[in-house]
Order: sequence, then C-alpha cells, then structure tokens
Amino acid sequence: MRRDLRTLGPRLAVLLAGIALACGLFHSVHGWPDLTTHLRDDAYYEFTWAYNLAHGNGPVVSDGTTTSGVQYLWSLLLSLFARLGDGSALPDIAVVLGVLCHILAAVSFWRAGRRTAGALCVALLWLGNPLLLRECQNGQETALACLCAVLLWHSRRSREVTFLLWALLSVLARSDLFFVVVLLSLVRHRATWWRGLATPLLVLLCHLGLNRVLGGSFLQDSGLPMAWLRHANFAASSTTSSQWLQQAWWYGRPALLGGPYELATPWGVGVALFACVRRFFPRRLRLLPLFVVAIACLLGMSNLLVLWVCAALIAVLPVRRKRPVPLMLSALGLGLAFVIVLHWAIRWYPRDYYAALLVVFACAGLMHWRRFWQLLLVVGVLSAVVADRIPLEPLQGQKRMQIAGDFVAEIAPPEERIGCFNSGYITFAQRLHGPRIVNLDGVVDARSFAALQRGELGAWLDREHISLLLDAPVQFSNDPHLPHASGRFIAPDFMLARDCVELARFVVPGLSPLLGGDCMILYWRRSAGTAPQMFSSVRLLGRCGDCQVIAWPAKQGADLAAELADGTRLLVATAPVDTVCVIGLPVARFYSARLFVRGADLPLLQLPAERR
Repeated sequence: MRRDLRTLGPRLAVLLAGIALACGLFHSVHGWPDLTTHLRDDAYYEFTWAYNLAHGNGPVVSDGTTTSGVQYLWSLLLSLFARLGDGSALPDIAVVLGVLCHILAAVSFWRAGRRTAGALCVALLWLGNPLLLRECQNGQETALACLCAVLLWHSRRSREVTFLLWALLSVLARSDLFFVVVLLSLVRHRATWWRGLATPLLVLLCHLGLNRVLGGSFLQDSGLPMAWLRHANFAASSTTSSQWLQQAWWYGRPALLGGPYELATPWGVGVALFACVRRFFPRRLRLLPLFVVAIACLLGMSNLLVLWVCAALIAVLPVRRKRPVPLMLSALGLGLAFVIVLHWAIRWYPRDYYAALLVVFACAGLMHWRRFWQLLLVVGVLSAVVADRIPLEPLQGQKRMQIAGDFVAEIAPPEERIGCFNSGYITFAQRLHGPRIVNLDGVVDARSFAALQRGELGAWLDREHISLLLDAPVQFSNDPHLPHASGRFIAPDFMLARDCVELARFVVPGLSPLLGGDCMILYWRRSAGTAPQMFSSVRLLGRCGDCQVIAWPAKQGADLAAELADGTRLLVATAPVDTVCVIGLPVARFYSARLFVRGADLPLLQLPAERR
C-alpha cells in the first residue's frame, strides 16, 4: 500500500505531462505546413542551397556566387535528399526531419534520465512545448539545433573527443551555439581553464574557415545584413541620445529574462533559474526576491513571469544546507542567454526561433529536479493550461511571394535576371527554369551587401546586367523610419517612381499587408533601356495552392470585380498604373466566378468550375 502511494505522485506527474503534450499538439498542429502557415521564406534559401549542391551547381543560392548564409549542418542534411527528383519535395522532407529531430531530443532526455518517471515527464513536456512544436515545422534548422544542443548537454561529462564532436555539430547546426560551447568547455576544465579553450578554438577555426571559403568573409553572409539595415535606418531617422537609449532599452529589455524566456516556457526557465541561484538565498533571505519582483511589478514592469516563478520557489523551498551551485547548468543558461542578447539587444532582429533554444535550458533544469515529482506536477498542470498561448504566426502574406515565384516566368522576359530582397521562395521556385534570381539584401549574397553598404546598389545592378526588380514597394522606399527600406542604399538620389517602370503586380484579395505593402511588384529599371511589351489579353495562368491565378493587363485606374454565385460583386484588384495584375483568387471563395472590369457589361473571364 505504501509503495502504491509513493508511485502515485510520479504517475500523476507523467499523466499531466501527457495531457500537456496532447494540448500542445491540439493547438500547434493545423494541417500540413506550407508557406502560408509554418514555412518561412528564409527556409527556402537552405532548400535552394541544398538543391544546387546536390546537383553539382555548388553551394549557391543567389545567381553567380557561393554563399555561407545558411546553417551548414541542416543544409547538408537536406542535400542528401535533394537528389531525389527535382527538389520540389524538400519542403515536405524538411518538415518530417524537423519533427523527427524534435522526437529524438525528447527520447535523449528520457534515456539520459535512466528512463525514470521523472525523465519521462520531462520528455513529454519537451514534446508538448508549443513553441518547439511550431518551430520544428518551420523548414529551418531550429529542431536540429535544439537536438544538437541537447546532445551537447548530455555529453558534458563525456570524453573530450565526444564533447568536441557534439560541439562542432552544434555550431554547424546554429553558429550562435558557440557561446554554449565556450562556457560548457570552460566549466569542464575549471581546474585548468586554459585547457577548456582548446575545443572552442578548434570549432571556431573550422567554422570561420568554411565561412571564408564559401562567403569570402569570416562571418556568415546572413549575420550582418538585416541587423546593419535596421541600425543604419535608425541612425538616419534618430539623432538624439534619448532616442538611442529608448531604442537600446526596447530591444535590450527582453533579454533580461523577459519576452523570449516566457515564449519558450516561463515555468521551465523559472525552475532552471531557481536551481542556479537558490544557493545565494539562504532561509533568512528567502522572501527578498519575491519582494523585489513585486516592487518591479508595481512600478509598471511587465514580462516578469519567469522571475515570479523563480522568486516563489525560493520563498517556498529555501536552502536548508549548503549546496554546490550547478555550474554546468548555469553555464548552459548563461550561454543561451548570450544567444538572446546577440539577437535581441545587439542585432535588433528578434525572432521566435532564436528563443526555442531556451527550452533546452528549461528541460535541463527540470531534469535537475526529476525526483521532486511535486514540482513536475505543478509544471505539468501549468503547461497544459497555457498550451494555446503560442498561435501560428501571420504568414498568410507570403502567399503573394508564392504566386510571384510560381508565375514570374510567365511575365518576365526569360533572358533577364531579377533582383529580389525577399528572394527565398522565389529563388527556389525558379531553380529549374525562367529568370535567374539575384538576392539583394545580402543574406545569401555578399556582393549585394557590400554594394548596399556603399550606397551603390544601383551601380552594381548595372554592372551585373540586372534589369528587373521584384519585391514589395516598401523595400524600395527612401523613408528610414521603415526598418526594411533600402531605397537610400540603391543610389543617393534614387526614386522608385522615376527610376523604375511597373510591369506587373502580384495580388491576393483580402490578405493583410506584406512588409508594408499589399502586393509584390515586378519593376523594369529605366537605366536598362526600354521596358519590354507586356501581353494585352487576360489569361488564366493556372493553380497556385488553393488559388486560381489569372493575369489581367489593366489600364491605370481600372477595377476588376468578381461576380459570385449569389450575384454580388467583390472588388479583387485595382490598377494604379498601366500594369499586368497577376491575381490569386481562392477557389473556396471565388468558385466559378465571372470577372468584370468596372463599367463593362460583358464578363472579361469566366473562372473554370473546379471542385472545391
């Protein structure tokens, strides 16, 4: 009877962790991931890199140059599958591999904990983490990086060769994991700390050598461009010290145990932080952290949930005897905190997938308490209750990128090269045929980034014989208040309306703005000569996912409306200039609709009656 009572708590903790997993799956899995739900445009850089490498074109994304702007281990793994067919299955393969990496990481926690009930509970909480469930389907390296970080953590007491192997693989999976490698290695050799520098230095030399060979610089191509653009635009729009301090605080504040830590899991991070700092708060000081956090909350500070959890545990579970500080766990937490500082406070480029690595620290902290089933029980309950707090990101605007990538070859002259800032999907879609795509923001093309930094991108486009530009209009804006605006760096006197001619715009009715614009636009650069003639009759181009796509040559001021089955007409496109409107009409809404130009009695086109 007593034995049954002793096992009841762990069993209940495992049950609640399983419920948290079920809740996480229910709120995070919404059909098969695609470009408008989970897959990000940046993932397609890695797909293209892998495809070109596997088919003998070299480590290339942007036309004409190799690049180091991808995470190597993930891209190399994808290249093993890229030889199968034309590479169109790579997005699906990436999702499957991401989910598999997520599962393997959970299994490694269970095995590392000797398959006890506490270890199973931690593994289930990892599997059900909403952020990890979402990000393992994003097509990028996030799940693989988390798996490598977990295995690096499990090898912290292994032989040096084993630790070196996982350190190298971790940095190749995500370069910012180098901070974790350094700190774990130093703690491993804390008696002779200088020996702890050998492994990080060897890993660093390997990574810098790859970057130099593939990108021409010791830094990865993708490391600087977006951060540089944000800093350069802010410097041009803000001149006072107070504005700089406000901006630094805005991006630096979340790194102080704020938003990214709560996004990962406030309960797990709070428990792990408690394990690291509880030694410094003996019984007589156990209420001090709770008092300090309460004062901060009364002063209006937000995002304090991690600190609330840690302070509450210190108050309830004070230290009764001297305990050593868990140096390895502290090194892991500090290394991952450096990752957040790098992307939030330094680069000013916060992204959810950077915060996903913090779950490794959270689960490592829970493993520290895996025999304390009461704590796991509370974490399981809270994880199940808030499993729906991480919704899908608003990626529907990427539908315009998808239509542009699939049908730009129908509009643009086939011999022309196209420059594009947000060029991930478009490059991947055009890998087999049609115009050659050149990346302009520099993420996968060091040449264009160097031209942007000099403010001479326009002159570089002339030298590269690039006559077409494709992107949202905000990318070509001269307003430095817009973080993505790059017009000032094309040329000092660049003006989009004067220097470019619109050829086509890619539109999907009813979608929210994309990067500050409601469409993707194909421009002809006037310096390239006379703009090509576009076709003059409406065309049905085909299907793009759930849309039927038409090309409508429109005159300035013309409106196009779709007549639905009940006779009502909905405006689907307006032409502000003479252009070709490439319009994606969702089949579910515009099933068998007739299209009318405003003022015309006869329909311009009858959409085919396809099965919904």
